[in-house]
Amino acid sequence: MPFWPSPISAQDVAAAGLRPGWPVALGGRVWWTEDRPGEGGRTAIVRRDPDGTCHDLLPAPWSARTRVHEYGGRPYAVTPDGDVVFAAQADQRLYILGKNGEPKPLTPEGSRYADLLVHDGRIWCVREHHDDSGKITRSVVSIPLTGGEPRTWATGSDFYAAVALSPDGEHLAYVCWNHPRMPWDGTELRVTSLRDGRAWTVLGGRSESVLAPTWKDDATLYLVSDRSGWWNLYESGLRGDGMRALCPAEEEFTLPPWQLGGAPYALLGDGRLAVLHGRGDLRLGVLDPATGALGDLDLPWSGWQPALAADGRSVTGVAHAARAPRSVVRVETGSGRAESLMGDAERLPDLSGLPDPRAVVVPGEREVHAFLYAPGDEPAP
Repeated sequence: MPFWPSPISAQDVAAAGLRPGWPVALGGRVWWTEDRPGEGGRTAIVRRDPDGTCHDLLPAPWSARTRVHEYGGRPYAVTPDGDVVFAAQADQRLYILGKNGEPKPLTPEGSRYADLLVHDGRIWCVREHHDDSGKITRSVVSIPLTGGEPRTWATGSDFYAAVALSPDGEHLAYVCWNHPRMPWDGTELRVTSLRDGRAWTVLGGRSESVLAPTWKDDATLYLVSDRSGWWNLYESGLRGDGMRALCPAEEEFTLPPWQLGGAPYALLGDGRLAVLHGRGDLRLGVLDPATGALGDLDLPWSGWQPALAADGRSVTGVAHAARAPRSVVRVETGSGRAESLMGDAERLPDLSGLPDPRAVVVPGEREVHAFLYAPGDEPAP
């Protein structure tokens, strides 16, 4: 054998396992998606009630998946009443899944939708329209939950993401950028007044990547910016005033936004923030934005999907570890108690040769980050 033996077989790699993602938490209940290879690869939507009972909400063969920006993202949102609005994989239309379990269409064909949120009887989202000539137009729109014509709030940029409504429903925040830039090159954080439709740029530009806006209150936004060279957390007024770093650090507080609908941090009920941060894999911690104090939670997971969902003082996410597959995890931030809500029961085989993250200084005094896979304990072949 020319290589060291591995405890992971080809059968292990090819085995069909559930892949959870995109949690939503509301009123003690948790929703998430499950990619199911054993069901033709469809994406199901699951709800877990406070008593621990899990329900499959999306009847087969329905599959929830969006293709906005082609990479897609979180394909659903939950209304205050617990109904689910989702993008159907087959035709990319939006449907609402009511109490009777039968999907009802809300939008016509020809458009795709992502980054969904529900507020005041409407769905707010990014729409990607494909016309008969193949031209693609993207915009931020709102759509009545009862169906009807979308209202456009922002258009003209090549890409949109991170739709967020202020608590009083007066302002809409979002991120946009244009070709040929990628979102880690440069974006703009914009705000639109829902009273008169006026829009303005709060922060960002061609050389600053601003991501993941979340409203602290009606007049203040939390956001992630790389103006320091690292994606750090900041807060800002609606005109870019009062900009301050919450926890300056030479590490990242998000990952590249390949997909829409993620949340690398979440606002807890006590005003603190559940945050993901690190150099390489992300750790889960709790940040006090008033003092800048950041404390990591003592948890067995080494990496998290940047899609957190807060409910009171608990936070739910999708986590993994070197020896454990992806799982939906709920953490009580006060006590640090963690509970795995869903995940494959089988743990991964024991591995002695886990990678070691390294930062190497190269000519020019720049750091290059890498993972070192050292030889195992077995004799060399």
